[in-house]
Amino acid sequence: MSNLQPDSLRERKKRETRERIREAAVELADAKGIADTTVEEICAAADVSVRTFFNYFPSKNAAILGLPALVITDEARTAFLAGQGSLVGDIVTLITGLGIELPQKHKHGVIKRHPELASTLMEWGSRHRSDLISIVEQRADAPTARLAVGAVMLAFGDAASEGGDLSEDTIVDEVHLALDRLAGLLAERAPR
Repeated sequence: MSNLQPDSLRERKKRETRERIREAAVELADAKGIADTTVEEICAAADVSVRTFFNYFPSKNAAILGLPALVITDEARTAFLAGQGSLVGDIVTLITGLGIELPQKHKHGVIKRHPELASTLMEWGSRHRSDLISIVEQRADAPTARLAVGAVMLAFGDAASEGGDLSEDTIVDEVHLALDRLAGLLAERAPR
């Protein structure tokens, strides 16, 4: 999600360029495999320069997944801090609102088809985990914030790995289903 004007020509062209790069990356990865796909090939297929590619994505794996830079807008931060729902539910809303989008044409099962992408998604989450925790600590103590952010990130990774539709319409439900599975597992643990 972006706080930029959705109707500006410049922003529309940026979104179109980003989508072209993502589509080219997924199509080449599906056709050749990730290891045999180069950034240069993605750029040629998307009709952009290598420099332009790196303005949008840090790596070909990030392009395939459509991973954005983590930008938590002031509006999203304020909404989270004012949240009246459950802490975990509000973290899900915060994380799923960051603009992580799999390409529309290939969103079904990209991680299932290319399991090596799961580590890229987890690495992305790890890089931004402390930023999320620092926000959550404004509503909860530090240990609770760490566990809650970790649980939601784990659930997000599980939902992405399932190969389901992670569209804006379903991502929250998919992450909550993964959290339910996690809660069930934790309920089964042996007592101390």
